This record gives sequence, C-alpha cells and structure tokens, in this order.
Amino acid sequence: MNLSGKPVSTAWRTFLTSLSDPAEKSAARLVIVHDELELPIGKIKVREGKNMSAKGHNGLKSVLQAFPGTEFTRIGVGIGRCVSRESRDVAAYVMRKMTTEEVETMVDVAGQVSEVVREMRRGLR
Repeated sequence: MNLSGKPVSTAWRTFLTSLSDPAEKSAARLVIVHDELELPIGKIKVREGKNMSAKGHNGLKSVLQAFPGTEFTRIGVGIGRCVSRESRDVAAYVMRKMTTEEVETMVDVAGQVSEVVREMRRGLR
C-alpha cells in the first residue's frame, strides 16, 4: 500500500507554517499529482474538490485519509493500463521501468502539468 498521505500532510503543514502573510496562507492550494491508469499515457485530467473518490488508487486513498474533507486539486497523469485487472499484474505494470518513448512522453507531460499549476497561480483555473 502506498502510504503517502502522512508525509504529504507533514509537508503541507510545514509549507503553510512557512507562510507569514495570512493572505498567502488562505490562498494556498494543495495540488496532488498522481499516476492515472484510466487515462492513456500522456493525457492529464484535472479535478478539484473535496471528498473525491480515490478510484482504487492507494496513494490517493492515503492522501484522502490524511486530509478528510479538505478541498484540493488533483492532476492525474495517464500511464495507460495493462490488459490484466489482477492487482498483482497492475502493481507490476505501475512499478515497471518505463520505455524510452514513455519517458519522453512524461517529460512533455511535466510541461503540461507545470502550465496547469501556473494557470492556477494566475487564477485562471
């Protein structure tokens, strides 16, 4: 199981503590970027809200448990899906080494994700 919720919560609290301006604190938005099996490789999906479903994603389950009822933005980055739905096969697919082509796609996607975050900072999202 991915237990990322606790370290993300610690990092978020530390970040908020570092902000001395109350306006900055109230404007701060938590953004979670995660892999998404249900999207084709290289596609992104942005969702905002609270009490969203983790849809079987263990890392998101952990984050949702660490931030109950907290509104945040999640950016799913498509990694495609293996043919099998067996949990062992899915885990092996997610954890495998990416091909050179997949890595190149992810480099491009990183730019898209950065642009989404920039748009959020400018209030465009």
